[in-house]
Amino acid sequence: MSKINVDILTMQLNGKSWQSKIPKGFFRGRDSSKERMKISALSMNNTALDAGITSFQFHDQGNGTKVPIVPMSDFGNYKFQLLLDGTVAPYRAPYVFQTSSLVFKQKSKFAEWWYPYLRKDIDFVELDEKAENIEEKIEWALENDEIAEWIAQNGFELTKELLKPENVYCHYLQAFEQYSELMDYEPIVSDKFQLVNKDPEVTVHNCNCELEKNLRDEL
Repeated sequence: MSKINVDILTMQLNGKSWQSKIPKGFFRGRDSSKERMKISALSMNNTALDAGITSFQFHDQGNGTKVPIVPMSDFGNYKFQLLLDGTVAPYRAPYVFQTSSLVFKQKSKFAEWWYPYLRKDIDFVELDEKAENIEEKIEWALENDEIAEWIAQNGFELTKELLKPENVYCHYLQAFEQYSELMDYEPIVSDKFQLVNKDPEVTVHNCNCELEKNLRDEL
């Protein structure tokens, strides 16, 4: 996936209508977890899955077949997106939600800052920690197309709001401010650093972030 350069707006623009999407669970990525390997193997005998490994770095290829990289801008061709952990939380999460496809998200100890706002069975469908229920969940989605579309649209709308630039900047402002309060030493400033001027009146306590308010109103 490292060769793919994409942004959230691109994913939104490339979104297909629900009925025109291919009704399969889709995944492409490297072999950075057992769950990815397992689902890739399942895909060989399950026509409701289109999952493949694009790069073998952690496991032997074994019976698995390496598949070509698919541009992330084409992920939205598929109705179901499989969000599987790698070595950390998958960076593709914002993008797959913006395909307006139904996201199947693995239960995980890893998290992005915006994950706590997501609601199981309202914004996404949860897979168990080892993704052992993937076939059951895909079958459910195929049999309940209207509900699946509703969840997919909810996930799309919520993440579109969460990941607006102003909300992302607000989160990092809060993170850096809190981190600075924990520092017990004076940082060394190199003459190679470039000064980024900041409005002294804007702090974590009074920024104009409407994220919390908007989400509370929706919930």
